[in-house]
Amino acid sequence: MFTVAELMPRLTERVRLSSYQAHRLVSGIPDRLSCRCCAILCDVLDSTPSDLITTAAKNLPARRAAGEEPRSTWPLGEPTRVRLTPEG
Repeated sequence: MFTVAELMPRLTERVRLSSYQAHRLVSGIPDRLSCRCCAILCDVLDSTPSDLITTAAKNLPARRAAGEEPRSTWPLGEPTRVRLTPEG
């Protein structure tokens, strides 16, 4: 199944979708997808949610403990404040 025309008859048996909604599901990344619709798509396409939905995880830096000094995120050390004075 590669087109909206092939997918629509099987989807409309189980869920009410407009042709616009079905087109967005097939041709791009939808803004929202209900769990029910996802389950129906998985059943119709004989797939799993992980086949339909891709995710990207990022490792976050460890949080500091209470009372611990914050760690520097600057590669060359902390910047120093420059004090500008008027010439005179």
